[in-house]
Amino acid sequence: MPPLGAAATGPTRPCSSCGGNILARAEICPLCGVRVAPAADAVNKVALLLLIFFLGGLGAHRFYLRRNLSGILYLVFFWTYIPSILALIEFVIVAFKSEVELQQRYPEGANSKAVVVAMLSGLVGIGLLGFLAALLIPYVAR
Repeated sequence: MPPLGAAATGPTRPCSSCGGNILARAEICPLCGVRVAPAADAVNKVALLLLIFFLGGLGAHRFYLRRNLSGILYLVFFWTYIPSILALIEFVIVAFKSEVELQQRYPEGANSKAVVVAMLSGLVGIGLLGFLAALLIPYVAR
């Protein structure tokens, strides 16, 4: 905690009422005193837990948290079940974190559009691999 009177630092955003620059995690604007709504791209704990539980092995939660490289690695190695084990561990960790801790851990927020695009791309890629395998199996079996 900073000393009394010291300015807090961190990511900022504009106040929805007066337009002044405030900390991204601030609940009340220090300039106008109005309670501000949380940032639109704030991480939602319930959504994150659902993504980890149902699509964690495919890395959907990593795309949601804007961790695209690790999301791609989860997609590439999903067949080894290692990402599923990691997702189970992450599920337990996230379940015991508070909303405030999640916002501090992931200050850049969430990206739900990336989850949809990544999951559709991954499923289309898996479908194409299955289609190619179905075409090539008769030729290889000879």
